[in-house]
Amino acid sequence: MNILGDDEDVIKTDILKARGNTLVFYNTIYQISNISEIRTINLSTENSMPQFYWVFLLIGIGSLVPLEPVFILVGLFFLGIFGMLVYNHNKNKVNEKYGLYISLNSGRNTVIASKELAFVNKVAITLHNIMNKKEASVNFDFSNKTINEVTASEGSVIVSGEVSGDIATNI
Repeated sequence: MNILGDDEDVIKTDILKARGNTLVFYNTIYQISNISEIRTINLSTENSMPQFYWVFLLIGIGSLVPLEPVFILVGLFFLGIFGMLVYNHNKNKVNEKYGLYISLNSGRNTVIASKELAFVNKVAITLHNIMNKKEASVNFDFSNKTINEVTASEGSVIVSGEVSGDIATNI
């Protein structure tokens, strides 16, 4: 069941970071105390192709049989329409199957997409533990499916110049 509305952002990111009381990904920073809900959701949109698409294919192939130039043009036209419909149908499918649904107290909702439900569940449970114990530094790597706790670095260099790239790579 797909429960996304028009106001939800579906984000595909490799790294999600929890730093202290903040959740950081891409160019976004959320305060963990403002998160009202975290859950896993199913994003798959495996709708079957509408039956009338096949009519275009059959008319297109059937028009090629007489080998008359006019019928060949009509057949190619219908095959082109069939190809366009199939392409648009496949393009609108969601490639990711699951998501980490983050709802904020303000009403804003964000979904971080992933292909593996088990990893999304681990992330949700780890975030639950962070929300309850406070103050943790954890990296969630969606590309490698790993969760790593980051130890504090004392005396580290502070960058005081220009920062390039996105926020998550600099925190």
